[in-house]
Amino acid sequence: MNTDDAKIAWWWRGLGAWYNNQDFLFAMSCWANVLPTTHLVSSEQLIISLDTSTERTNQTNISRRLPTIYCPLALFLAGCYLDSEQYGKAQALLVQVVTSSKDSSDFNHFFSAIRECIASVEEDASCKKKWLISQKLVNFAIHSMGSSRLGWSDPLQRPGYIHPNITSKPIWKENEFPEWCNLLEENWKIIRDDLECILQKRWPAVGSGDHREGAGAHDGSVIESGDWQEFILFGAGSDSTNKYLCSATCQLIKQHIPDAVDLAEAGGGEIIFSKLSPKTRITPHCGTTNLRLTAHLGLIVPEKAGEGRCEIRIGSDQWISWREGKVIIFDDSYEHEVVNETSSPRCVLLLRFWHPNLPKCDRQISIENALKEKSRDQLSRCNPPIPLAGAKTVSHRGMEQSHCLCGQTGYESIRLDEVHQTFYCICSRTIN
Repeated sequence: MNTDDAKIAWWWRGLGAWYNNQDFLFAMSCWANVLPTTHLVSSEQLIISLDTSTERTNQTNISRRLPTIYCPLALFLAGCYLDSEQYGKAQALLVQVVTSSKDSSDFNHFFSAIRECIASVEEDASCKKKWLISQKLVNFAIHSMGSSRLGWSDPLQRPGYIHPNITSKPIWKENEFPEWCNLLEENWKIIRDDLECILQKRWPAVGSGDHREGAGAHDGSVIESGDWQEFILFGAGSDSTNKYLCSATCQLIKQHIPDAVDLAEAGGGEIIFSKLSPKTRITPHCGTTNLRLTAHLGLIVPEKAGEGRCEIRIGSDQWISWREGKVIIFDDSYEHEVVNETSSPRCVLLLRFWHPNLPKCDRQISIENALKEKSRDQLSRCNPPIPLAGAKTVSHRGMEQSHCLCGQTGYESIRLDEVHQTFYCICSRTIN
């Protein structure tokens, strides 16, 4: 058995462990035998490892280049390492995939690996100033493949899903605000009365709990210190009790701001009361998509009085302070961070609404595409690549794009005959 045959044998052995025994750790160890051994890469070393501008780095990257056939497996295994918080192992593999796919102009693997690099940096709690590394990764990607193919043109705007035909800017001026902003400002004390009625109730942490499966499900991961809480009015996690307790606010929003309610119900972003506790810092991060804008209505804003800042930065270095009874609007697909250094909480009404530059006729299909891409990303984490021509049938079953006659679908329904290298459903029907 030559070297390549031995590697393919390990690949199949890993597939058997994955599908037949759900022994994911053993499967990962099998696949590690398929790929070249590399030194661990820290988040801070990612850019240095990817930089091929010097002769020394070029020589180093020769050993990291993968044959095209192994790129999908390296990308999948890197995802497994990310899910188990083994960031150094993940990043070492991702460097190989990025380098190899860049050299072969394999855009799909290149883009997927760059996105995983960004995720690995932003999920790595030990990484300091991770947002700066993410910016450099986007710059590297733009320089390597061009902004038109990537959809990225600004390293400060790097959402998970980006619509290509929306003219964007970080902050919107007052003369560009929708008409309903005046209505919010005129009724801000009524809205604050609703807020004060619920302040003593238990508020869940942002992004926490089973109720948060929508657009903000991972928002809590960006809290560096302190506490950030939410009371959901519309969208994932809202209920009739919340609407009853804040009936004046909900009625006003439903009647006059249907764009925000429509987006929340479509899964594109919630409408909440947002409470930032004293001494809280939210690290720089980007929202999930550029299909929307975000509005904040200041309701309880700490007096500075020498205690420190209570501000938000959107985009480059522009910091904005909230004012009670006033609205600010920004595009949260741009990098933003929040700080409350005072000894008092900051509370705002937070609404997300359809981006005004997105035609109404494109809204539904655009949000469906964004949610489908998110779902594909999640499902792809469970479906290892197969070294077999015609493997698309199995992939479609694993990605829940097809069903067996028995009704089963998804990767958990797949089994492997390791001897004949054929796949079948748990009901024993062949997958073909």
